[in-house]
Amino acid sequence: MLTPSQKRRTSEMARAMREHGDGCNADHLRLKGFTQHEIDTLGTFATEEANATFARAA
Repeated sequence: MLTPSQKRRTSEMARAMREHGDGCNADHLRLKGFTQHEIDTLGTFATEEANATFARAA
């Protein structure tokens, strides 16, 4: 289970993924200010959130 802080950071990461679009990877996320630890621990959740948001918009 994610803490409120982790949920917020996950949403921020998902937003960054959507803004970048296809091909977003860890390098892009690090340039946006995410640490490798955040990418490793929250990346899957953020990817799911970004994909779900994209699917709802389509």
